[in-house]
Amino acid sequence: MRRVNWTITEPQHRELKRLSQETGLPISELVRRAIDKYVGLVGEDASDLANAFEKSRVAQKEQEAV
Repeated sequence: MRRVNWTITEPQHRELKRLSQETGLPISELVRRAIDKYVGLVGEDASDLANAFEKSRVAQKEQEAV
């Protein structure tokens, strides 16, 4: 495994903490599983992944504006 350092929003952290307490899994494992699932949903095509990230980024900005 490789160690990484990311910044997440407060709501994302709160939800991860809640899920961690509910499942008994560490946040790091929840993040790994979420990444695996996300990559599996968008497929291996890099353009699909880039488009999915852009849609996610736009949705996040719209949510923050509300």
